[in-house]
This record gives sequence, structure tokens and C-alpha cells, in this order.
Amino acid sequence: MGTPLIQRKDTILATTIEVINEYGIQAFSTREVAKREGVSEAAIFKHFPRKIDLLLAVLNYFTLYDEDIIESAKMKNLGPLDALLYMTELYTRYYENYPAITSIYLSYDVLSLDPELSPKVQTVLSIRTQFISEKFNAAIEQGLLNPSLKTELLVETLLGTLKEICFEWRLSKYEFPLCKKSMEAVHMLLGAFMSYIKEY
Repeated sequence: MGTPLIQRKDTILATTIEVINEYGIQAFSTREVAKREGVSEAAIFKHFPRKIDLLLAVLNYFTLYDEDIIESAKMKNLGPLDALLYMTELYTRYYENYPAITSIYLSYDVLSLDPELSPKVQTVLSIRTQFISEKFNAAIEQGLLNPSLKTELLVETLLGTLKEICFEWRLSKYEFPLCKKSMEAVHMLLGAFMSYIKEY
């Protein structure tokens, strides 16, 4: 009896992520995915007619987890700063438990160069940035952060810091605990945002 359609698609997506993780997004090939799946390349194209369709499916998979994290944070009814910490912990624990998925996270710039993939990349990014922006705005309104700070720069600083730590983690072959270092960094940043008063 053959592998059910949905299960086969899921295994192809998982294998695709592993291949991207090992070879990089630019060297990724459906031939390698088919080889690891033990099927022909034509069998891959039966599920995903074009290579771009497979990459779109990977981004859709990535987006679903983002949406789950944001929804979970909202359901907790946490204060704005605690929500940011909670979100950071969920993301980084997920990445720590599934290192290969960070190859997608760190490939946004390359993926966004393709006109068919770019809208999806923007959607993924907007899910995070909108949530984080809302929390920073709420924190400023509640007097938890310095009102002179610009939300857009706060978001970029937070996301940029987390991305850099993730990049260093991969380069180090995962030698330090990603979640622990990320949480320390976010605690430090939020503390600085509360006390920072100099204007430029």
C-alpha cells in the first residue's frame, strides 16, 4: 500500500528543508529531494509541479508555525513585554529542536528575490513584525518603555538581534544554547529600552 498523499507531501517538505539546510537555498535541487525520498523526480513534480511550488509550500509550512506562536501568545493574555519574551522563547525553542528550519529563516533575502516567492516572504515577515509592533506600541502607551523610542526601530533591533544570534548559532555548529542566549539578549534589550532617554 502506497504512502497517503498528505503524508507523502509532508515527508517531501521535511526532506526539502533538510536539503536546503545542507546545501543552501541556491544549491537546493529537486533531484536530491527525490533521491532521499527514494522516488523519481517526476514523482516529486506530481505533488509539486514546479520547484517554485515546492519552495512556496515550505514557506506556507513555515507560516503556519508563525501563526500558531502568535495565536498562543495572544491567548495567554500577557502584558506586552512578557508577550515579547514568550514569543522569543517559543521561536528559539522551536529552532533549537529543529535546527534545519533555521535555514529557511536565514534565507529570506535570497527567497525574496524571486517574484513568485517574494509576496509569501513578505507575509511571513509581516506576521512577526505586526505582532511585535503591537506589543511595543502597547508597552509605550502603558509607560513601560521610553516614549521617545520609535517602534519601527525597536522592531528592527529586536528581530536583527535574534537573527544574528541564530546565524552565529549555526556557524558555531550549535555549540551554545540558542534559547538561553536569545532570552538573555531580549531581556537586556528591553531593559535598555526602558532606561534609554537620550534623543538623537
